[in-house]
Amino acid sequence: MTTLSYYLKKRKNKNEHPLYLRVTHDRESRYIRLDIGLEKEHWNEEKEIVRKSHPHYEKINRYLKVKKLDSDTLVLELKQFKPEADIDLMQKVLETGSLDGVKKSSRVEFLSFAEELRAGFKAQGSLQRYKNYGTVLNKLKGFWPKNKLYFTDMDVQFLRRFETHLISKHGNAVNTVGNNMKKIKRVFNVAINEGKIPADLYPFRIYKIPSEPVTKSKLSQNEISAIECLDLKPGTRIFDSKNIFLFAYYCRGMRFGDAVTLKWSSIKEGYLDYEMRKTGKRMYLKLTGKALRIIKQYRGTTKPNPKHFVFPLLDNRKDYSDENFLSAQISSKTAIVNKYLKEIKGQTDINENITTHIARHSFAQLANKKKVRLLEIKEMLGHSSVETTTKYLESLGNDHLDKTVEGLFN
Repeated sequence: MTTLSYYLKKRKNKNEHPLYLRVTHDRESRYIRLDIGLEKEHWNEEKEIVRKSHPHYEKINRYLKVKKLDSDTLVLELKQFKPEADIDLMQKVLETGSLDGVKKSSRVEFLSFAEELRAGFKAQGSLQRYKNYGTVLNKLKGFWPKNKLYFTDMDVQFLRRFETHLISKHGNAVNTVGNNMKKIKRVFNVAINEGKIPADLYPFRIYKIPSEPVTKSKLSQNEISAIECLDLKPGTRIFDSKNIFLFAYYCRGMRFGDAVTLKWSSIKEGYLDYEMRKTGKRMYLKLTGKALRIIKQYRGTTKPNPKHFVFPLLDNRKDYSDENFLSAQISSKTAIVNKYLKEIKGQTDINENITTHIARHSFAQLANKKKVRLLEIKEMLGHSSVETTTKYLESLGNDHLDKTVEGLFN
């Protein structure tokens, strides 16, 4: 059942108080502010009319009568057009005074629009984004019982139910749920910017994407040195795992997917020139002495084939032109290297679990500790914005503050 009423919101230390239209549906209420302010002695709360003591009571009461009739009609039409309409959609319709936005957006299907956006990522070479959005869309298809999912279906209640589904059905952690929701939010933003749907359908004004602070693991310089000092047999997987981890660390925290697919053609006269798989951004950097010494172990006595991989983890004889196959192979090699990094941890006094991505965390922490400017760290990591870099560094913790405080008492 849906009811409409008027509500005078009394404010302290104010003579005039704003008048609202209140819509109540399934025991939830929303308020639409009217362009009317009244002193409380002029308002009859029981009858919801302006008292005769107000000089313009007749004019205002006529307006309120027509407003409620029009609003009742709008709510009725909305229920006929969309029987499952919730309180948030009712509020949007009453605020705009029209069903045009709902009717227009009801023809825009979310999944097909998102697939078009996703195809654009692939065309731009952002293959990881293409894959990640595909994962979210598959989860949505598994959650929504109908073949078509319209933007008008995706209100705040829908997002909350989907959030519960991600946790209970997929076992997603809070931040994984948040990453899924960010992609849905991105699709909404693009649809609004392109004029496909009205801005009043945007559910993320009310729905808050869940998140929780995470402290990323990283290694100190001493711990990196401990890995460097390990004497491992050349030609073994543990030897290669050690080298690719350290190489990534020395190359500005290079992502494992970029390191394992690195070919000799990307190394020219002591410089590394490659395109980041995740973002498509080109990176051009001078190789440090330690990085050069690592790849020298794989160069051999003759000039290497420029089409061959630097690290012998992927098979040079295989065709990796299919992106899905390549992604699967990278995931497989990541698991293998992480297994050997665990063995490397066991041969040192390192307490942190070592994985491929910790090379990136450790480099970022080192740069921050050495007081490298934030803008320079952003460029080194290949981030798109300083904000991204700031959040990334914050997630690495504040060990330096602990040492500063400790020094105060020594």
